[in-house]
Amino acid sequence: MGAVLRAAIGRVLVKVQDGTPLSTVLAAESEIFPQFWAGLLYAGELSGRLKNVLNRLSQLVDKEMETKSRLISGAIYPLLILIV
Repeated sequence: MGAVLRAAIGRVLVKVQDGTPLSTVLAAESEIFPQFWAGLLYAGELSGRLKNVLNRLSQLVDKEMETKSRLISGAIYPLLILIV
């Protein structure tokens, strides 16, 4: 985990422990966390389904990381062939 992300998570933790809603905190950290996350979390907070929203966001991040990994892996072989 990078230093910038670690610092942002630390700020989020402190603000949430102080009683600020998670959606509000993430909206303030929009340079680190996608803005739509704050909207989804806000909806989860209002509906009482925050746990479900967090689980879905976790799945989304996992799939995004897997897709990026596959794209990078798929690009390496053609680049090696091109270089050789």
